[in-house]
Amino acid sequence: MAHYLVSLAALLSSIVCYLISAPAALAGTDPISHTATTSATVLATTPTTGDTTAPTIPILIAPPDGSSTGDTTPEFMWRQCSDPNGNTVIYTLYLNGVATYLGTSHNGSGVTNDYTSRVESEIIRLIPSHYLLDGSYDWYVTASDLSGNTSRSASFHLVIDSQPPFILVTDIANYHDLTLDSRLPNSPPEGTNFDVTGPTDVYFTIHSEPSSTISINGTIFPVPASGIAYPYLHFSPGIYTIQISASDATGNTTTLPGFTLTVSSGPSASGPLAPILPPSLAPPGFPPSFPATIYRITTTGTLAYLLIGLLALAIGILLFILWRRRYNLILLDLSHHPIPSSVIYHSHPPRSSNIYRLTSNDHGQLYLPHLARSSTLTIRLDNNQICTTHILSLNRSAQRYTLYL
Repeated sequence: MAHYLVSLAALLSSIVCYLISAPAALAGTDPISHTATTSATVLATTPTTGDTTAPTIPILIAPPDGSSTGDTTPEFMWRQCSDPNGNTVIYTLYLNGVATYLGTSHNGSGVTNDYTSRVESEIIRLIPSHYLLDGSYDWYVTASDLSGNTSRSASFHLVIDSQPPFILVTDIANYHDLTLDSRLPNSPPEGTNFDVTGPTDVYFTIHSEPSSTISINGTIFPVPASGIAYPYLHFSPGIYTIQISASDATGNTTTLPGFTLTVSSGPSASGPLAPILPPSLAPPGFPPSFPATIYRITTTGTLAYLLIGLLALAIGILLFILWRRRYNLILLDLSHHPIPSSVIYHSHPPRSSNIYRLTSNDHGQLYLPHLARSSTLTIRLDNNQICTTHILSLNRSAQRYTLYL
């Protein structure tokens, strides 16, 4: 009897052990059991053997690509990634190719010595704890799982500019080599005034941050990439307070202390009434701006060249006329020798009538005004005291006539 009781106890013990161990065995095979789901969560914190699939690509949100900001601790935002194998995803932020902020996880928020991060509505938000230097940044984010698989986002460009632009005025009208500099104390000195003759366009030469804007009494002028602008305003006679300010792309603004501009109809002064800066503090001069002067010089030069050209043309025409009037009648004998003679010339219609005398020094060449085909010539030859008279009518139209007598 005792033997049967021992066997029954052993059987009951085996059944109990089987019932205790059965759920653990099912956890590895049943994909929908609660224990299997818990087991998958555990695997998410450790590398998965044979995992070669990277998480999805991070989608960048802010700061927007190509943006500028004056905030030296901007908030970086990107959309949360997922891993096909349920692995933990770790994010790394790169600034100009350098892994700057490491180990940001999407499992929750955190604070380190370098940044503060949090997750809101599947968006990762990261704020640097230290100021970033002013400059240009290309930034992107990588997403890595615990098996070392990594995906990379697109690259965004960001400009951080926390410093306001400077203003340096070096020319105002006929005042050159000035030093009105917003970076220097007490510049320009209080009471500074410039006298010009007006009404006139007053030109300024202003140096500032490239691609910023300059405002002179509310009128906006762009500053080119060279950093030098040549704005101008028209002023009628009067006294004006000149206010110059500069703004950059991030909204930083600088204002130069105001000064006065006196526009009168009398002669202008040769210099400002108040000193600008001691020579020892003045920076090297820059090329002054002479747009109006250059325009006037160019216009005067053009008119001078035009007048010279017209004068040369007139002289050429006059010389041509004189050359054409050298002679238009040649009297030769049958041996082609010049004939001294007297010519009574009658034009037709009657516009000219005169007596012309040819000598041996004239080589038989004579100029007759209005000589034409309809003209009649009375030629009196003097050969060895024998006078012979010839009355001729020209029978053709020509610029020059040669007669053989």
